[in-house]
Amino acid sequence: MLRQVQQNGCHLLVATPGRLNDLLSDPRSGIAAPKLAALVLDEADRMLDVGFEKELDEIVSRLPRPQEKVRQTMLVSATIPDNVIRLARTMIRPDSFTFVQTIAENETLTHERVPQHVVSLSSWANAFPAIFELIDREMTKCREDSSGESTFKAIIYFNTTALVELCGEMSYHGRRNQKMPCSTFAIHSRLSQMQRTKAAEMFRNAKNAVLFSSDVTARGMDFPNVTHVLQVDTPRDRESYIHRLGRTARQDKDGQGWLFMPPLSMNTARRTLGGLPLVNNVSLVSASTDLEAGELTRHHKDVAELVQMARRNFTVAYQSLFGGQTASRLELVDDLNRWAVKALGFPDPPAVSPEWARKQGLERSNLNIQAGADRGMSRDGPRDYGRGGGSRGFSRGGSRDFNRGSSERSTDFNRGSSERSTDPFTEMGQQARNDNFRGDRGQGFGRGGGFGGRGRGSGGFGGGGRGSGGFGGGGRGRGSGSGFRQRSSGGFGGGGRDRSSGGGGEASW
Repeated sequence: MLRQVQQNGCHLLVATPGRLNDLLSDPRSGIAAPKLAALVLDEADRMLDVGFEKELDEIVSRLPRPQEKVRQTMLVSATIPDNVIRLARTMIRPDSFTFVQTIAENETLTHERVPQHVVSLSSWANAFPAIFELIDREMTKCREDSSGESTFKAIIYFNTTALVELCGEMSYHGRRNQKMPCSTFAIHSRLSQMQRTKAAEMFRNAKNAVLFSSDVTARGMDFPNVTHVLQVDTPRDRESYIHRLGRTARQDKDGQGWLFMPPLSMNTARRTLGGLPLVNNVSLVSASTDLEAGELTRHHKDVAELVQMARRNFTVAYQSLFGGQTASRLELVDDLNRWAVKALGFPDPPAVSPEWARKQGLERSNLNIQAGADRGMSRDGPRDYGRGGGSRGFSRGGSRDFNRGSSERSTDFNRGSSERSTDPFTEMGQQARNDNFRGDRGQGFGRGGGFGGRGRGSGGFGGGGRGSGGFGGGGRGRGSGSGFRQRSSGGFGGGGRDRSSGGGGEASW
């Protein structure tokens, strides 16, 4: 193809940022664009997410300057975060600029209309048992539906590839041992493109199935009839949560969102997901099992048996969980050790090398530090993820009270919104955020109710008992908590009979 371009020229070139930058920067390639008429960046936000900002800057520097050769530049983006606005400033002329909003003003967004459940985990040890319990429950409903119309098609998102690989390997063994009630597949960045395509096509054509995935499927891939999207741990940002959730309820169909929250991630979730209509769900027994008391459900025992068959994957996944945890790392060590020993039955937690512990700043923690522990830890080559049925690959003290931290500073998302900026790029960002963060609906992220909602019920992001809560509010407040277009200021506080302070207006927190 390169030789054809060199010989005959090119009217339309489609390329990834990295490869295009390589061609433009290599004088031997013979590729240049002196007569460039149009530049299109599709999935601009995604390009920046995966680290192409430097390459994009270099590409623009090697193209004719707009003052020398007028061109049309188009940025297509599902979300408009700050880095996309910065990119627009460098690539688009402000005096000849149009922002095209493809979402109608009165259109209800997926994250506003889809039911969204939060499962508060008392330990990481309860994550997989709770997920498998939900899968079993939904598949039982499908089998008991005499009409045959009920389906269960779920995508389960993890923040690390190692967790996807662990779950995929467990599910492979689960299918072989009749412990998984449906077909399972996995897609992540370590698979070849052929393996990803094969797994995606098989999941796409399945009636009942589970896809374990990293963020590689969160955008730009359409899977029909997805009934459930499960997310494990707090996504890296709000946009990621919304994009993942958008895999369900497509084409006016119904869907559900589930967020499984380990105890040490609550503060991050409060900051990241404020204003979304998340409601606490306590229907999964496995989620709140007390390991210290020796309580183990059937799903805990099944998970322990399957992890024993994927022990190497578990060790890698264990280490991967420290990558995104910046606070409470000593508590995380204890919680993951509890998972390994109390729930899975290993004699000791996974061993880590002194070098790894030192890099993590955890040399004085309860890690199982052993010299040479990393030897032999390289993964086996990728397995065949496309076989039918089931594919290979794919703190202490229980649940934290969401009301903790009610004295933290409340974020005023409306600050300055009444001041109209004359900068078109700033206005673009403000308009986009109004669509992404319309948070005056919904009920709660906690046991008691409202998470920026308008209801009179108590609660918020956390809570329990008689209405303790936070991050939202109760009483008679119309729109407390964090979010846009709200009528009274909010904050972290209680609800109902809780007297924790946190807001204003008519709300009594």
